[in-house]
Amino acid sequence: MYIHAYRNWSKEKRASAARSMVSGLVLVAKACGNDVA
Repeated sequence: MYIHAYRNWSKEKRASAARSMVSGLVLVAKACGNDVA
């Protein structure tokens, strides 16, 4: 279902979605790093 929607998205929407996903992962990684430290 997600892949089907992804294919129909425009390049701009895909790029912004990828960017927000990456920034979200970075925030999670930072939070985990702080917990470990």
